[in-house]
Amino acid sequence: MQTDDVFMLDSLNCSLLTLGEHNAEVKKYVTLTNIFRDDSFDFHYEYLIGWKHKIHFASFNWDPIEKPIWNGLTQQALTELNFPKSVTKRADKYEELERVGTIIAEMNGWKYDELVTKKNKNKGQYRRIFQSRFGKKTAYLSIDFEGAYGGFEVHNHRGTHQGQIDFNGTYNKEADNTGNHDIEI
Repeated sequence: MQTDDVFMLDSLNCSLLTLGEHNAEVKKYVTLTNIFRDDSFDFHYEYLIGWKHKIHFASFNWDPIEKPIWNGLTQQALTELNFPKSVTKRADKYEELERVGTIIAEMNGWKYDELVTKKNKNKGQYRRIFQSRFGKKTAYLSIDFEGAYGGFEVHNHRGTHQGQIDFNGTYNKEADNTGNHDIEI
């Protein structure tokens, strides 16, 4: 899909028509930031919206440590994203791992935690960290950028490493007890 050249501006001047008192039309002029450039999007917006319509979060007692990747649609999403082939075809593998990892995390009820990510920014490893959104237990998921084909490191509520899980849900529950994979909460 290509944006028409006429609209390739940093901002668009528009008019907004609303109903005022006694249903009288009120015209207000507004300036909108245009998002025609690819770098304006962190992720493919339409793709995510489509997936979010497919996902229904039930009110269940989710244990994010025991089952971090639980959504049955996860493998289908990876297939549609052409993953892991998509990561081998890119010069910037971090960017692709971050994109796919974020989609998979959100599909499984995780929310990006900007504060915890910033706390761990200068720990020698690039991290993007998510916090569990549902259930009674708090846990953290960190995209593993060192693995060849992507996955997550699972951490408990204290930030202690609990194991690793692939994007598709294959879980290795062997925790690293050295503290090298722990995160600061």
